[in-house]
Amino acid sequence: MSHPNAEAPKSSGGLMEDLIGIFVSPAAVFEHQRNKSFVMPALVQSIIMLVLCIAMGNLIGPYFDAENARAMAAAAAKGQAMPPEMKASAEKFARYGAFGFMVIMPWFTAIVGGLLGWIGSKIVGAQMSYGQSAMAAAWAGFPAVFGVVAMGIMGMMADPATIRGVADAQLGPARFLDPATASPAILGLLQSIDIFGIWTIILFGIGVSVVGRVSRGSGMIASLVKWGIVALLSVGGAVMRG
Repeated sequence: MSHPNAEAPKSSGGLMEDLIGIFVSPAAVFEHQRNKSFVMPALVQSIIMLVLCIAMGNLIGPYFDAENARAMAAAAAKGQAMPPEMKASAEKFARYGAFGFMVIMPWFTAIVGGLLGWIGSKIVGAQMSYGQSAMAAAWAGFPAVFGVVAMGIMGMMADPATIRGVADAQLGPARFLDPATASPAILGLLQSIDIFGIWTIILFGIGVSVVGRVSRGSGMIASLVKWGIVALLSVGGAVMRG
């Protein structure tokens, strides 16, 4: 197996350079960051998510409201309807809870995603520590920022009355399914496959390749292992909610 990154040049760029570079020259960023912590990229992404939630809350909020409304309707159908006087508070709590989850998600991406990515890296024989995997997962998660921006743009153009859920704001196959009638397992799986999710898979594969000194193909296999475990968890969660 070839190791194309064994002689990878080291970049001396700073944080701002790396924030741009992760989208245009990710290999150089992973080489520069190979022995650094996941904390800074996770923190920066959390701050960006917070700013986006504040600036675009009215545009992205209806997607989460629709998810909550569907969940409440399903509960009511099972005889677990919420008292009317609690409904407004519950809806507001659900919306801001979703925003809060978006803000802390970069930390889960780094810590949990780093663990799953480390498992994938061991399968392909990459020389990569858990800390390095967490760093790579944190940097690979930055496309999620564009996912939120895309959601806001679509929210600007959409009629809130026609929004069925978060899948309607995704650039992937899940948007073509009706969440009210689709299989929760299929919907959960397809929601893990969109343009920004695929972008993240590719970035993490490059990260494993660069940091773990393995071929690009091996890096992508490790990244697909990570994605597969996350997809299974997403499907399981969707089935339980459904």
